[in-house]
Amino acid sequence: MREVANTARVRWPHAEWTAACTKARTARHTVAHMLYILSITGEVSNRTMTIARLGAPGGSRKSADGNPAELSWRDETWSMQTRHAAQIQEQALIEAREGMKWMKDCCRGLLRIRDILAEENADLPDHKVIDAFMWQVNWWLPEWGDPKTTPLTVGHIRLRPGEKN
Repeated sequence: MREVANTARVRWPHAEWTAACTKARTARHTVAHMLYILSITGEVSNRTMTIARLGAPGGSRKSADGNPAELSWRDETWSMQTRHAAQIQEQALIEAREGMKWMKDCCRGLLRIRDILAEENADLPDHKVIDAFMWQVNWWLPEWGDPKTTPLTVGHIRLRPGEKN
């Protein structure tokens, strides 16, 4: 996405994007090889889900020879799978889901901003105040100031020639 933003000459929230990706990746990894839910404990929004997963805790899913690491032979006829219990907090899943929605909104916003700047042939002055809702700017960078008191301008959004994210 950084390359798309650079090509479109749009400032991109790389640090926030990376943090959201990391949360989503962690949540996905935890539930990716879930076999079934063992239990759910706690109160709503602070629950813990214990799941059965394939493989050893913290182990790789692939062995050195490329075969599934969780499979082994019990004898010449029967194989068996290694399984373990893993826990994930409800709040971690909520944050991952919200982060994925924010990333999707940012992608749509980036394309919208790119199209607006292309339509205007980049003739908009940097000091022109813009409507973040209409332009679909779903992020705010710290160097832009306080979002409650600082009006968003084209100069905040558009990269200068030669500048990169």
